[in-house]
Amino acid sequence: MRDEIDDLLRHHRSLQAIIAFRERSSIRPKPGIALASAVIAHRQRVLSEEGRTTPAP
Repeated sequence: MRDEIDDLLRHHRSLQAIIAFRERSSIRPKPGIALASAVIAHRQRVLSEEGRTTPAP
């Protein structure tokens, strides 16, 4: 799941990454939008700090 989400984030598809996280997460009940958004924002920061993504156009 992480590779899929990272790929979406590298292509600046944050909304799709949030949806993928919610649909594929093993967390039950399904994570809410706020939690999913926070997790994805954190992952985006990590990728940016590691130089694995570029700023949005």
